[in-house]
Amino acid sequence: MKRFLTTVLTVILTIVLAAGAAAGFILYRKYKPSKEQVDQSEWYQASGNESAVFLNSEREEGVKGRYIDGQVYLPVDWVDEAVNERFYWDEENSQLIYTLPDQIVYANEETMGSSGKPLLVQQDGTVWLLSSLVSAYTNVRIETFDTDGYTESL
Repeated sequence: MKRFLTTVLTVILTIVLAAGAAAGFILYRKYKPSKEQVDQSEWYQASGNESAVFLNSEREEGVKGRYIDGQVYLPVDWVDEAVNERFYWDEENSQLIYTLPDQIVYANEETMGSSGKPLLVQQDGTVWLLSSLVSAYTNVRIETFDTDGYTESL
């Protein structure tokens, strides 16, 4: 009797293990990573000259940067609100004002940065700041990427 019980338990355990292995194999085949590449513009919800903006490794919902002439620009309203409140856009005089402890810095659309690109651009009723300008006056690390991969770390 004892031998029969041992044989039955061994058969049942073997069947359960085989069923578990089969279920594991089926689940692996269903949920394994694929080699299919995701459409990055859909993933980041950015297209054309738009760029996704991340703050503290999290994508900022409703905030898009602009990729203009090989440079990344950020909206001045968002920079003022989320990154550095010392950036102020003077609508009346169409100039950017940045306050330092010992001076006040002014810039307009004709002001060029060290890269030879404008420090700010006005498009579609929005003012865009050059990302390197933001990193120069703010203790942040900015990394930009394009379709070819990594382009700049500030």
